[in-house]
Amino acid sequence: MSTSPPPTGDRQPQAPSEGGASEGGASHQPSVEARLGDVVSRLQSLEALEAKVSALETANRDLSASSLLLRGRVSELEGETKDLRLRLGLVLEGMRGGAAAAAASFPPPHPAAFAGLATPQYIQVRLRMLGAAR
Repeated sequence: MSTSPPPTGDRQPQAPSEGGASEGGASHQPSVEARLGDVVSRLQSLEALEAKVSALETANRDLSASSLLLRGRVSELEGETKDLRLRLGLVLEGMRGGAAAAAASFPPPHPAAFAGLATPQYIQVRLRMLGAAR
């Protein structure tokens, strides 16, 4: 005949007795006050955790709202940046076009215009003028 242990729900936890033989070997069970104190302590811990969860949920909502505002601002800045790039491109293109137009309207002088500047007579006249200025 085999004996099976009783189901888990029927077992009573047994703690070692504190007094041993002096109490007659009776097992020590926590008092009702001790159990109530433990329950109250656990309830207080749960209330503290609920408060923390509530604070975290509020912070999460605040961060989500801030995130949406920042995303909107980033989109605005991206649009402004695109607009500024287009404007800068137009300005640069205008500058290039203006420089090209100026170059076309003022052609470089003909090399013959400077031909007389390198003659020995011109150099002597310039040196005399510089010497007289001293």
